[in-house]
Amino acid sequence: MGGCRGAVPRGGTRSPATARAVGRGGRSRRGAWTREEAHEITVAERFRGQGYGRATMRACVETARELGATSVGLHVLGSNGVARSLYTSLGFAEVGVTMSLALDAS
Repeated sequence: MGGCRGAVPRGGTRSPATARAVGRGGRSRRGAWTREEAHEITVAERFRGQGYGRATMRACVETARELGATSVGLHVLGSNGVARSLYTSLGFAEVGVTMSLALDAS
């Protein structure tokens, strides 16, 4: 999670308790590739709309740069319009589509 946990929007403040409550962002390296993957970017509901998601993603991207990555990838549900808008505003582009088939439990 290096560089992604407890990111604070510009002008914001952070205490250790707030950092844990606000959210988190994880990352992993894909083998020998120079692509980093952002994982589990979450912001606690009471902190949404205050810039914490944007600050967390910026921290993740900066960490990837520092590690020598040439790209950052992530997965987001098609129905999560707020997150998709955030990622698009940060320069992420849709490069694929995942499809699924729901199976009956019977």
